[in-house]
Amino acid sequence: KSGQTAYSANVYGFDPAVVRSYVIKDPYCQFPIYGISVDSKNSSLLAIIEEGESYAAIKASVAGATRVFNAVTAEFDIIHSELADVTGRSDTGVYLYEEKLNAEESIKVRYKSLNSTSYVDMAKTYRNYLLEKYPSLAGGTSGNLPVAVELIGAVTKTEQVLGFPKDKPYALTTYSEMADIVKKLDSDGVKNMKVILNGWFNEGVVHDVASDVDFISELGGKRGFKSMLNSVSSVVEGIYLKADFTFVYNNSLFDGYSVRKDSAKFLNREVAELDEMSNIFYSNAENGDSYYLAKPSVLQDNIKSFMKDMNSYSYTGIAFNSLGNTLASDYNRKATVTREQSKDMQTAGLASVNETKKTMFYGGSEYVLPYASLIVDMSLKSQGSNVVDEEVPFFAIVLHGLVDYTGDALNITGDYQTNLLKSVENGAGLYCVLMNAETNELQDTKETKYFGANFDAWESSIVEVYKRFDADFTGLYKQAIVDHQIVDKNITMTQYEDGTKVYVNYRTDAYTIDGVTISARDWAVVKGGN
Repeated sequence: KSGQTAYSANVYGFDPAVVRSYVIKDPYCQFPIYGISVDSKNSSLLAIIEEGESYAAIKASVAGATRVFNAVTAEFDIIHSELADVTGRSDTGVYLYEEKLNAEESIKVRYKSLNSTSYVDMAKTYRNYLLEKYPSLAGGTSGNLPVAVELIGAVTKTEQVLGFPKDKPYALTTYSEMADIVKKLDSDGVKNMKVILNGWFNEGVVHDVASDVDFISELGGKRGFKSMLNSVSSVVEGIYLKADFTFVYNNSLFDGYSVRKDSAKFLNREVAELDEMSNIFYSNAENGDSYYLAKPSVLQDNIKSFMKDMNSYSYTGIAFNSLGNTLASDYNRKATVTREQSKDMQTAGLASVNETKKTMFYGGSEYVLPYASLIVDMSLKSQGSNVVDEEVPFFAIVLHGLVDYTGDALNITGDYQTNLLKSVENGAGLYCVLMNAETNELQDTKETKYFGANFDAWESSIVEVYKRFDADFTGLYKQAIVDHQIVDKNITMTQYEDGTKVYVNYRTDAYTIDGVTISARDWAVVKGGN
């Protein structure tokens, strides 16, 4: 590994209230934990950042890169700065810094030593720590196979109106078609569905400020929405309304959002207006749309307003698009909100939401665990750092049986089979994204990421995978993972409390172990140790 770049990832991701002119790679840690083990001493050291973790970045390097020994640590970025635009007054750069720190905040790291070098034992130690920190997790999960079905309603498409181009909602799945898809899956035998409605209000997937709900006439309007809720409520485990409260898109004069009043501020005192980043040039996309970062207090107010607007509708909960995976400061000099304060505001807001509704998160950081009915799109694989030799399901061992989770959407991926095998190895549930429209209808929209979402094309595959998961893993989702091994190259074993072992074969040829043959790119289950 000599000469390789060291690993670095921000806890809870990058703060969007800090200016970035380019993004090449954006690794992040959802959990404030790191550790190291020493084989010759048969010991390991685990570090859990208990306070001030949102200021931390986990950094690691292997011997021969920057030092002669392996190392991992947390670095804390406490005082932030930003280049101010003073071009009219000076030809030199002037940096603005935070004027003061919050005297009530501190940094606290808890170290735990283990007489073991096993990552499984380290994960179990963190699991026990979380159970002490969040007693509500002890209730565990229902034990049912977690199934998340996300339905895409409308996207924005440019159409000609009286000879002028105008962005309008374009229906991919109407409200009635959403109901048809859900009822069809139910009749196919798919049960325990948590249905996520995406692009169902305020113009579609990329919606404007969520404080006020306007139903989309192209999807069927208010009457069609109510009818859909009534027709599917008896065949699903829950209906979750997806919305983004952290960022505000498509701002207009009469949407109730004041850019200068309601937006967070950068340190250079400018409004936190963000740009889409190009995947090719890693800088601001030339034709990308800008959007705003809402103040933490405005974020909470908009959630309350949203719930009040939807009070008369029978839905299960909210699927937060950004909250839980994005944590932002506000550097407004008159009313600064630190990242730690923002985290506390989010958790207090979630506790309030949970009094009447359930909550679902994408990715999901540690602080949302007590409030999560399901975490979808949880990272089940390495983010691609070149210091990584092997991937292990550390956080699956931590969370299995405490919180339901899924990996990436199975049908929106570049490698369907590997995604599926990762879900098996990690004990994850199933997640798919569906629409009624044909894929070619995404042309001339910015939502081509839904390239594999056509329901008719995926129905039989989803039903087949569901039935196999249900047969193979029923009864395991309430259990803890007690062991995991890389038994050979690209061959893994995950073991549960009752002795059940799940072998996964990532190879392109069959593999036999302990009398069990695992087909190529497949898995095998040995129930109860038999």
